[in-house]
Amino acid sequence: MSKRMLLVLVLSGWQTILGATPVLGQTVPPDVVRFKSGGMVRGTILEKIPDSHVQLQTVDGRSVRYPIDSVTYAGPAEAGAKQSEVSSADVQDAVLVRGKRVRVKFKAHGTEDALTLHNQTSSAMVVVAGTGSQRGGAYTAKGYRRICTAPCDIDLMAGSHDFALSLGKGNPVEVEEPVSVSEPLVLTGEYDSDKGSRIAGWVILITSAVVGLGLTMASFFLGDETDCLTGNCPKEVSTPLLIAGLATPLIGLGISLPLILNGDDVKLTASPLR
Repeated sequence: MSKRMLLVLVLSGWQTILGATPVLGQTVPPDVVRFKSGGMVRGTILEKIPDSHVQLQTVDGRSVRYPIDSVTYAGPAEAGAKQSEVSSADVQDAVLVRGKRVRVKFKAHGTEDALTLHNQTSSAMVVVAGTGSQRGGAYTAKGYRRICTAPCDIDLMAGSHDFALSLGKGNPVEVEEPVSVSEPLVLTGEYDSDKGSRIAGWVILITSAVVGLGLTMASFFLGDETDCLTGNCPKEVSTPLLIAGLATPLIGLGISLPLILNGDDVKLTASPLR
């Protein structure tokens, strides 16, 4: 065996050994969340709210919330390895940080329709990889639990809450900033609906499409007659009408799209309960 071949074999062996050895400085996530289904996920616990959720930062940097009803253990990985399976009642006291309940009064401002308060219970991010010319993206799905409809008095666990408001039978709209509940509060909800703008957008879009189609069809019948020797002379396509017919839906789309995509605005103000 030549020296060159021997050197190649030695280097290949070391590469295999180093590849199977953990990288120096790499740390194991300190916390673990175990589920009733038997699954487990590692990471760093960011927030633990009794009766609500556990928020975990996963090893790939994502922040995910898990409903407390699906969790049997959330805490240090070492303690989790020693702890046997516990009941859901034990989760509130032994697993999560024990919190106090706080009196909260919820009321609506500036609306006659039923305004409902919701609390975020879950959050999941889906990453779609791009293929070819198509761009990928990240999408976040959030779940909410209905609390009550204003006016109402409730008891919430102390801590930071991500609230949402819904008007009538509409979907919950997330409040921009979390609300810290540490003392008795009055939560005043405001809901600014842009439903009228969205309806106007759809009307403009449909009307522009119908008008554009009509102008396009008319351009084939209202053009000038071509010179011919027979009595049955076809008409030329009216270029101005054709251009107007094609441009009208595009203009309508540009005007209507921002109106259709215009979302509702919500605001939740917290003040001490007196």
